[in-house]
Amino acid sequence: MILNGGSPENLPILPSGFSILPDGPKGNEGSSGSLVTMAFQILDTASSATYIPPDSVATTFKLVMETAECIKAAMLNPLNLGT
Repeated sequence: MILNGGSPENLPILPSGFSILPDGPKGNEGSSGSLVTMAFQILDTASSATYIPPDSVATTFKLVMETAECIKAAMLNPLNLGT
């Protein structure tokens, strides 16, 4: 749309993001888990208030799962942790 010379004033901005927070204090073993919160806003013109097409559900599920896997892979990679 914008790449073809369209106006950026009509482009909806849909914020998305994630946060990683500690899951409580460290236990006796010296380790604790993490909570990951992800937020997506998806503009889906095929859906209505009473019906969501199965393709939209599958696409949303895939987006959430792939994003979670990317976050997990980044956190498990020692090069990303500065060690």
